[in-house]
Amino acid sequence: MDYHVRLVQVGTRDEAWLLNPQFPRHMKEIVASVHKPGTWWHNFVFDSLSLESSLSIDANATMEAAQDTEILSRLLDPRGPEHGGIGHQLKHLAAHYLGFDEVHGARDDLLKAARAAKIRDGNGHLVTKSTMWRWIPIDFEPYLYYAGQDVFLTSRLAADLEPRVASKHLQDFTYFELVLARKCAQMQRIGTAFDAEYATEQLKRLESERAENEVILLEDYGIVPTAKGPIGAKASQISVFEDMGVHLTEVTEKGAVQLTQGILERLANAASASVASLAKTLLAAKHAEHYAGYLSGMLNLAGRDGRIHPDIRPLRAATARMSISNPPLQQLPKDDVAIRGCLTADPGEVLVRADYAQMEFRVAAAISHDPVMTERIMRGEDLHAATAEAVYGPGFTKEQRDICKRVGFGRLYRGNPKSLAKLTGLPIASVQKACRGFDKAYPATARWGDRVQAKVRAGDTTVVTATGRPLICEASWAAVNYSVQSPARDIFAQGILNLHSQGLGKNLRLVVHDEVILSVPKADAQEYARRIEHAMSTTFKGIPITTEAEILGERWVKL
Repeated sequence: MDYHVRLVQVGTRDEAWLLNPQFPRHMKEIVASVHKPGTWWHNFVFDSLSLESSLSIDANATMEAAQDTEILSRLLDPRGPEHGGIGHQLKHLAAHYLGFDEVHGARDDLLKAARAAKIRDGNGHLVTKSTMWRWIPIDFEPYLYYAGQDVFLTSRLAADLEPRVASKHLQDFTYFELVLARKCAQMQRIGTAFDAEYATEQLKRLESERAENEVILLEDYGIVPTAKGPIGAKASQISVFEDMGVHLTEVTEKGAVQLTQGILERLANAASASVASLAKTLLAAKHAEHYAGYLSGMLNLAGRDGRIHPDIRPLRAATARMSISNPPLQQLPKDDVAIRGCLTADPGEVLVRADYAQMEFRVAAAISHDPVMTERIMRGEDLHAATAEAVYGPGFTKEQRDICKRVGFGRLYRGNPKSLAKLTGLPIASVQKACRGFDKAYPATARWGDRVQAKVRAGDTTVVTATGRPLICEASWAAVNYSVQSPARDIFAQGILNLHSQGLGKNLRLVVHDEVILSVPKADAQEYARRIEHAMSTTFKGIPITTEAEILGERWVKL
């Protein structure tokens, strides 16, 4: 993290002190304040890492003393505003819990004051919402008032939220999430080795591929470019396809004709050579542009130490699942060497990945008490093969098993055949057959899922997970997902803590989806893989939750 801290605010619910770290006396007061046990923060990880990056204040000591109002707010209602929740910024929480609606406009008021005072940036332009933090003078009175209010709000939020959390008996979760956040912050501090030279080479290759395909779109197919070039010229692309005799029937809710990735992939297999060629060219151009964007972002985000330090947020989604951003590593394609391959092991080391085998099905079996699924798990059987046999008989093919696997994950969450057919791109008849086969193979899981959805449809929107975490779910179709994925996340989070307790925390580099990446000494990689599997494996309500570790080599690529 490359940040510059200009001012540090400390205080109580009634008083705020604004300390300038350029003054030695203030620095002593800052260190004493942030290391004081029980100090309340809002997003303590960000602030601790910023203090360390800018002022060399040890983040470990700061985080060890910290309590956090954002964690409390996420335990009470993990949803963001986009899902009907309160939100987790101070302005959201202050308005909801404290009745301070005026906080919503405080940032805009500060900008207006700064522009009225003719405060300018380094290029002589009036400051904007993004530039004002650097260029507003540190003694500008509205700036000081704005900074001081964070202390008052955090202190008062802590007093308000603590008893709410206690009334819901969530204190154990508070401690768990604080410890987990500290461990994930250590991962963020260490970062992952990044091969900038390799990334630059791959970026040039992808930009060249995009340019070559754009020329073909322009010259061979007559695509009329927009400001975004021929790749963004959707209307012209649709027109050319229609001139070739293609009838595009899928439309948006507003009636606009769609030309999505899935549609292009189907057209790429069309009988008409010209249609297939145009679709393949568009896919290749979009692929190159999309992947080049990932590489550009990673090159821009590399720290001064040449490493990538992504933001790892362990308590993020409405189900409390983790997220990783800047760069968005959860979105990176698993099978592309050009993108993931930029992230490497440290010198003399190799990367090891580890994840849980069939985690969601095992959690579902434990919660639903499905005797058939449980027995097959205990015997080490292939659950997707069992579904395929229920659908196609014992002579099913590899392709038929793949259909059942793809549909099985959706049906576990009680997805209907129509939506699963659209999601997977499979024929509706095959999906319907696979759904019937899943329900036949695992009847107890199907009945349990239907009960969970019915409960939410009846108006009970609080889903208390098998680990005791209360979640708010207003959409019945998502209720099973919440019930399974949230406990799976808690098991995964405990696995991360177990790695630390076994002395492997210093090796952790990334958490992506339900997968951990570690950098370990090459000579002892097999022994480390064994230790990782042992540390993360556990049982959940009598169901074994097993971990599989795989040695990847020097680059983060799928073998």
